[in-house]
Amino acid sequence: MPRDKDFKKHVRARMAETGERYTRAREELRSVSGGAPEGVPGWHLAGDRPEAYEIGLEADGAGRRTAYLRTKGDPGEGFGTLMQTVLADEYRDQRVRFTAELRGEEIERWAGLWMRVDGVGQELLGFDNMQDRPLRGSFDWARSDVVLDVPFEAQAIAFGVVMGGKGGVRLREVRLEAVGRDVPPTRSRPPIARQPQNLDFSEES
Repeated sequence: MPRDKDFKKHVRARMAETGERYTRAREELRSVSGGAPEGVPGWHLAGDRPEAYEIGLEADGAGRRTAYLRTKGDPGEGFGTLMQTVLADEYRDQRVRFTAELRGEEIERWAGLWMRVDGVGQELLGFDNMQDRPLRGSFDWARSDVVLDVPFEAQAIAFGVVMGGKGGVRLREVRLEAVGRDVPPTRSRPPIARQPQNLDFSEES
């Protein structure tokens, strides 16, 4: 669990959300984490300022497990992410959707789901981090999606939730699944031309 004073803060936040008494809220939070050290099994904390963030597990008002990413210091212009990476084997040559319900807690700059498709030598084959449709401020549980095509040459898929600046974001109901071609991608790969284009810059938009 987080440090003692932080844990008490999380207990009080749960009390405000659920109406539970302190002892019940404390035990519910402990039952979710199983008394384990702060962290989320299968996931890890990363980013360019990971030391300014913390991750962990909590229960929502209905007793469902949720994970959180929140600041514990000042990240400045940096960001943190709760993420994991899987092999692309089961998803090659398919359209893949990463979905989660998110809840924002005073997000200062922006937050969003993200997914990246890597090829050989970590070649970037696809990427979307919702920065063109950012989540900000405080908001209740709402679904977000990132959809990308995973080409045949893909080697790995990385995904998670990212937050820039101060605040907190929680996620639940997380899924990574192949979807039909009728589901539009949220970010497409630029088309590849057969021949070089506009080498003398004479064409204007």
